[in-house]
Amino acid sequence: MSDVRVIIVHGTEGSPESNWFPWLASQLKEKQVEVISPQFPTPRGQSLDSWMQILREVVGELRPTDIVVGHSTGVVFLLHALEHASCSVRATFLVAGFTSFLGIEKYDRLNETFLQPPLHWMRIRENAGAIHLYAGSDDPYVPRACAVELEDMLGASVRYVDSGGHLNSDSGYTTFEMLFSDLMAFLS
Repeated sequence: MSDVRVIIVHGTEGSPESNWFPWLASQLKEKQVEVISPQFPTPRGQSLDSWMQILREVVGELRPTDIVVGHSTGVVFLLHALEHASCSVRATFLVAGFTSFLGIEKYDRLNETFLQPPLHWMRIRENAGAIHLYAGSDDPYVPRACAVELEDMLGASVRYVDSGGHLNSDSGYTTFEMLFSDLMAFLS
């Protein structure tokens, strides 16, 4: 496992210590997997450029053995990172993601720079490796249409979690067994 890195990307107003991220990192470290979970500037200083800078500084170039995991705004950020990657990663896990405005002024303003540049979906699909999508059936922030759009653009099926909300700690997700189980398939 020494060459495998799992990169976990939080969303707006998040941190590596929120939601199920610390639990996932702990589970992976027990399996001797390197985990990188950068702290991105949010809400102050949040922009696509500032997040890309942190990714370059903390992670460096994405590698073919990497597995990337993103939540919420972390999803659209990872799509940009994959679009500009010089190689394909092993697998991509996207949770409660979106690529368009949510209709919530506070978050639309914070996420604006992530949503403005058009995404080059073919390039992203080429670089994403095996793609896994997850969405809460009743997400209070991200409309179901966003999950459907990701499903269509990435050619992957969404796994809907009944009563999962935003699949964050506010929805009771301080662990995420489904994602961990799916991710483990790429570590054997």
